[in-house]
Amino acid sequence: MKSTKGTTSPKSVSVARAVYRAAATAVCVFIAVSAFASSVSAQSIEERRRRVAEHNAASGNNAAARPDTARAKEALFQDKTGATYKKNGEIDKAISAYTKAISLDSTKHLYYRHRGEAFLDGKGDHAAAIRDFSTAIRLGGDAYDYKLRGDAYMAAEDYDAATTDYTEAVRLAPNAAEYKESLAKVKAMRSKIKITFNSPLAATRSNYVVSACVKSESRKVDRVTVTVNGSMQRGIGVVKDDGCDHSVNQAVSLKTGENKIVVEAVLSDGDTKSESIVVTYKPATETVAVNPPADRISPNAVDGRRAALVIGNADYKNSPLKNAANDAKEVAAKLKNLGFEVAIATDVGNKDMKRAIDGFAKTAQGSTIALFFYAGHGVQYNNVNYFLPVDMANINKMSDVEDDATSMDRLMRAMDDTKAAVKIVLLDACRNNPLVRGAGGLASVATKPEGTFIVYATAPGKTAMDNSAFTKSFLRNVDTPGLKIEDLFKKVTLDVRKDTDNFQQPWAESSITGDFYFKR
Repeated sequence: MKSTKGTTSPKSVSVARAVYRAAATAVCVFIAVSAFASSVSAQSIEERRRRVAEHNAASGNNAAARPDTARAKEALFQDKTGATYKKNGEIDKAISAYTKAISLDSTKHLYYRHRGEAFLDGKGDHAAAIRDFSTAIRLGGDAYDYKLRGDAYMAAEDYDAATTDYTEAVRLAPNAAEYKESLAKVKAMRSKIKITFNSPLAATRSNYVVSACVKSESRKVDRVTVTVNGSMQRGIGVVKDDGCDHSVNQAVSLKTGENKIVVEAVLSDGDTKSESIVVTYKPATETVAVNPPADRISPNAVDGRRAALVIGNADYKNSPLKNAANDAKEVAAKLKNLGFEVAIATDVGNKDMKRAIDGFAKTAQGSTIALFFYAGHGVQYNNVNYFLPVDMANINKMSDVEDDATSMDRLMRAMDDTKAAVKIVLLDACRNNPLVRGAGGLASVATKPEGTFIVYATAPGKTAMDNSAFTKSFLRNVDTPGLKIEDLFKKVTLDVRKDTDNFQQPWAESSITGDFYFKR
């Protein structure tokens, strides 16, 4: 028998070779897979880098904008410094600090947000604020950035854009009540319509003209309807391009007693807005001499028709007044109680004011007493007085008032056209306007129609305080029985001097020769 020690069988060699070949194949596959994976990984990294570069380019960022730790800390310090300046009201310094923070790290959306807030709240620069809030949103801002940009659009009166941003803010943060309130507010603003009546609230004739101005700040007004005591009127008289979207002048018939008149505007999207007044029709019970001479005025001056136009302007964009509109409303109510047919207009523009005065010249014809009251800003230019409208955008220099404000000369012509025996003009309008500077206060009127009594809240060339001292005293004393008009304003003068520490003294000019009493 042969020994097998030190030898290998052919079968074992064959198995070993097969194992070796399999191992070699596996190594080759591993190497190939690894190389492929490395290639794919490199491609993915390169793609990611490309996308980041595109984002940075779109955002105005670059590699240098990604700061090192020191730059990032300095950027944060500048942002906090800006917040301190803003809190202290130093807006320019705050904006400068925020700008430094952005220059050090332009990838942080908060820095753009904070600078945008400074532009909006501190400078009123809507465009700059919108740009910063937009950048903040692009860099990953949240619902609050949409809300802030919506605020900026609201301030710029772009209600559609504000609606879009507030809607997105609510979508991103549905539980934030503040965002919902902002959205509700802008929706209300989009539908804001103003209907102003220019008609008196009392009538002695059944034939009556409904006069109203309809304005919409955002949406088109398709049509206007007039309803009297529930009956819609046909053939509405509408004039366009006179400062109103629709100007209504409609002749209607009144019943004896109270008449409810409703003017309704229908918008292009179907929404409606309406305002109403109640006009009291009391037929004349006796024949009254029309326009008696000024020296033959009835002792108590209540047996003739009394008409009044009251205007109060307070909502000036850059120089608002606290009391003018409310003063006008209180005067209108008092005059109505004293038997006047009163037309009132508040916060009116130039065209509206001129139209109201011209309309009063017609509606007050046949009255014994015609009265005009104005509270608001007034200036003089070339010795002519002007009442300033709330829409003062076109008044950049004093000479602009000749076209874009309402002159007192126009008022005096209208008062003369009424042919009233007594024409009373009360002007609480001698306030300086910080945007339109001229001679202080108002000027004295050289030529007055016969039977005119003019009272200024302060002396010619002087200014009055916005504290309603003149109007308050007039309201307190006007219905005192048996008080002549001259004595009434002597009391008003004493009150005003006392209430203003002698800073302000009312001034009266008269061409009436008889006695007039507001109340006998």
